[in-house]
Amino acid sequence: MGENAIKIFIDVILLGLFFYEVGIMASASRIHEILGCVFFVLLIIHNLLNKGYYMNLGQGRYSRKRIAGIVVIGVFGISVLVLEFSGVAMSRHLFPNMKFLSDWNVRALHLGAAIAALAALIFHVLMHMGRYMQGKKFYYLTGLALVLTISGIFGLPYIERWYHPVSINLQQTIEGEKVNFSGNVLIVYFSRVGNTDFPKQVDAVSGASLLKDNEVLLGNAQVLALMIQNAIGGDIASIQTVEKYPGSYNETTKIAGDELAKQSFPVLKHKLPDLVQYDTIVLVYPLWWGTLPRPVASFMKAYNFEGKTIVPVVTHGGGGAGDSVEVLRGLANGKVAEPLIVYSSDIPLFRDDVTNHLKNLHR
Repeated sequence: MGENAIKIFIDVILLGLFFYEVGIMASASRIHEILGCVFFVLLIIHNLLNKGYYMNLGQGRYSRKRIAGIVVIGVFGISVLVLEFSGVAMSRHLFPNMKFLSDWNVRALHLGAAIAALAALIFHVLMHMGRYMQGKKFYYLTGLALVLTISGIFGLPYIERWYHPVSINLQQTIEGEKVNFSGNVLIVYFSRVGNTDFPKQVDAVSGASLLKDNEVLLGNAQVLALMIQNAIGGDIASIQTVEKYPGSYNETTKIAGDELAKQSFPVLKHKLPDLVQYDTIVLVYPLWWGTLPRPVASFMKAYNFEGKTIVPVVTHGGGGAGDSVEVLRGLANGKVAEPLIVYSSDIPLFRDDVTNHLKNLHR
């Protein structure tokens, strides 16, 4: 096989790997991590085979087209480096101990780098195709490249949130290292599951805060609460409202928005255990409209937290903890610890992070 044939073969593999990796980016699977490393190695080989391009950068005339090509290659190269850097930081399988950024920040960095790399790659391919196409065909191709780029910018985050089904083995997901935790603990969670009558065949996707163990529907906050209980023991209870929320996620967000606008306190269905016997309250809840869900505010209003430590655990789809912890501090007359912030797609593989956060609370 000649050098040109090898170049073409590697280019085809790289292109296929890139789009495959983008397509399964929502997955934190071992395959995604391994193929990411393979892509990076092949990209190094690609650049070594094309070293002549870089050696001649200082020669010849710099036309607009040449400058544009250099910029596109530069953007792609930087984006891939950021992808690899952030990928190692997020790794759950190949580099589990390489944690140097918060999960929320590193995920945003990884997604942003993927979008930038996608845009650069599309325009890089476009410029190569421009050698063989002129006139209207080239302009049509440019239009298609713009459409694909815009689709990637808005489509990748949407796909990750709403088309990434989450099936778990609940027992394996919550099992992990035990943490010595002083005092009596109550773990309280608020979840859509338990507060919604879902259709029987509802899809479990991270964007809707739902997971499934076989056919059993579980809530994100519920699974996190069970992880925490598995780590430190204690009692567990759920916040449930008298008025249930609709099965439709969009309808639920509308109602939640109205509750927030009115600063209402939804009526709770059950009285939770007497808090007098507990020293620590671990409070697990989703971020709604960038802040604390109003049913959780109802819980905070109904009880006296004097002398208690409240540990917030917040699930989110991109907003971090929002201002929910500040709202908690305003409602509580007890101590509110630093929150554990969990991106919803990370929950099935978050058990070690739960352990580390609980350990740090006792340092």
